[in-house]
Amino acid sequence: METKVTAVNGHGHLTIGGLDTVALASKYGTPLYVMDEDAIRANCRALKNSMDAHYHKKGLVLYASKAFCCKRMYRILNEEGLGADVVSGGELYTALQAGFPAERIYFHGNNKTADELTMALESGVGRIVVDNIAELELLGALAKAAGKTASVLFRIKPGIDAHTHNFIRTGQIDSKFGFALETGEALQAVAAALKTPGIRVAGIHCHIGSQIFDIDPFCHAAEVMLGFAQQVRAELGYTIEELNLGGGFGIRYVAQDDPKALESYMEVSKVVLGFCETNSFPVPFICIEPGRSIVGDTGITLYTIGSVKTIPGYRTYVSIDGGMTDNPRYALYQSAYEAVVANKAAQQKDFTATIAGRCCESGDLIQENTQLQTPAVGDILAVLSTGAYNYSMASNYNRVPRLPVVMVRGGEDSLAVRRETYEDLAQRRIMAYEAFAGVYDAFNEDADYDALFRYVCGVLRAHGVEDGIVADLGCGTGELTLRLAAAGYDMIGVDLSPEMLSVLREKAWETGQEGLLLLCQDIAELDLYGTVRAAVSTFDTFNHIGPAEKFRRALCRAALFVEPGGLVLFDMNTPYKHAHILSDNVYEIEADDAYCVWRNRYDAAAGCTHIAVEITYPDMDECDKEAFTEYAYSLEEITRACRQAGLRVEHVADGVDFGPLRPDSVRYFITAVKQAAGENE
Repeated sequence: METKVTAVNGHGHLTIGGLDTVALASKYGTPLYVMDEDAIRANCRALKNSMDAHYHKKGLVLYASKAFCCKRMYRILNEEGLGADVVSGGELYTALQAGFPAERIYFHGNNKTADELTMALESGVGRIVVDNIAELELLGALAKAAGKTASVLFRIKPGIDAHTHNFIRTGQIDSKFGFALETGEALQAVAAALKTPGIRVAGIHCHIGSQIFDIDPFCHAAEVMLGFAQQVRAELGYTIEELNLGGGFGIRYVAQDDPKALESYMEVSKVVLGFCETNSFPVPFICIEPGRSIVGDTGITLYTIGSVKTIPGYRTYVSIDGGMTDNPRYALYQSAYEAVVANKAAQQKDFTATIAGRCCESGDLIQENTQLQTPAVGDILAVLSTGAYNYSMASNYNRVPRLPVVMVRGGEDSLAVRRETYEDLAQRRIMAYEAFAGVYDAFNEDADYDALFRYVCGVLRAHGVEDGIVADLGCGTGELTLRLAAAGYDMIGVDLSPEMLSVLREKAWETGQEGLLLLCQDIAELDLYGTVRAAVSTFDTFNHIGPAEKFRRALCRAALFVEPGGLVLFDMNTPYKHAHILSDNVYEIEADDAYCVWRNRYDAAAGCTHIAVEITYPDMDECDKEAFTEYAYSLEEITRACRQAGLRVEHVADGVDFGPLRPDSVRYFITAVKQAAGENE
């Protein structure tokens, strides 16, 4: 029952990191991921120390983010001195949001988009691993246009059979990943890259598979890769300076698994150093990419048993309150796990059961015919070694919210990722400003952005903010963002819609303003890299934030990142507009290729307007629909929320003509100043 992170306490309960899992289930609810942070850090240190010792500090351990990533994990990696391997824009974005150094990020993937490559270039990632010729050409064009140089590795298929599941073998010639050696395409790709402007060839990379227990395949792969490096030098006159040997080290899931100690994988160093000495080849900088081996056996998942159903002559199903939504690996790979009835962990396993998930799928199983302590309704079931590829592969199938993640360190528990709510699911809209992004500017062509810019710029300069960093919160397609950037401000554009940001990024590209930092965030959860001189939010963004509590939280987050004496400038639709303009009216807006119907339903008692938007595209015979709510706040409520956020409302103008406020003004424009600590109004 005892593993690296689990044990049984005096109550007969399973523990993780010394904490009672039954108590954790009671405190946080189930289903629940629990990770032992001390064990994660110990694994990081074991690998780093071994790498430093064997390669004389000429190497880097890159954590494979796809195994498990969140902001907390990236902060752990940074503190332990590791690098990060990312395989998507989302992983890259999360790492950057956590403050992870871009130069220690390697960006992999077999089909990176132009937007993802642009993000990588703009953020200054250390290496981009090129998978195919089309990607090389795209990256070269993007780098040249941006005036940057991309340091690349080439993913090579070394032709190694790693003796693992077909779905997780990646080193053989018949794989979607990388360049083959046998056909000569790998050498051709390196040759092409050496002639491509904006590309610097740093090295080569391979990955032969996952959950590998033997050292020999890694040694063989190293020999093959070094042989290719030697060929590159002989035929192209170029010396490879970096060799990334990938990851794939196995862990113990069940008793019959026999993984090697983490340090043992550095035996490959003998092959590398021996080859280099024998062939007078410069020892390259070495990288490895462990993921599962760092987090896999440091985590467990806790469930509550909801039913025990015996079918005489067949089997007994033990149903849990999770399943394939939080652990799809059995459905994908028939992966083996050990399960424990956590509140009966000291008892013998004398009961054969199939663990069934809650999804409406016959194949939603966690294990079949596995041994458990005799289960009962209400018991807590623990599935061990679920730290890798569970949280990261989780889904909302059947509209099931994703699980929280609790970290245990030094005998204390803390929440690393909160549990999703039904509200979170409901607010993941298909449209709003996703489908709307492409036609947003056409529908707003009558908006006087120039007047808005002149007013905002005038307020900023009147308060001594003539340059520096300014955040545009709810920036949309960036009409104001770009104008402020052209005026000399260093702009951060923040919006919840990646589609809106994509439009803004394209505009910035066309106007030569690629230096913008664009963040896809909910401004109620705003997380900037540092302070800004001012935050601006226009076109009633704050009305859309949510009810009063969320509005106040958004103001507090904005104020948090504004330096003392700095400004928060924002506009909001007035209660008058809600009651007399929006009201229960229907508006129709027509653009060249789209037609929008905007239906309002005013709720005076709740102080909000429910809005239904329908956009039709006649040429495509398509229609997008969206429903959302805009909240109205009085000036008194706004002033009070500002005060709670540490802001002093200095001036309120009409948000349309920017003159004095009138009883029939449809929009406020608020100028608020960030108070210094201890400062009173």
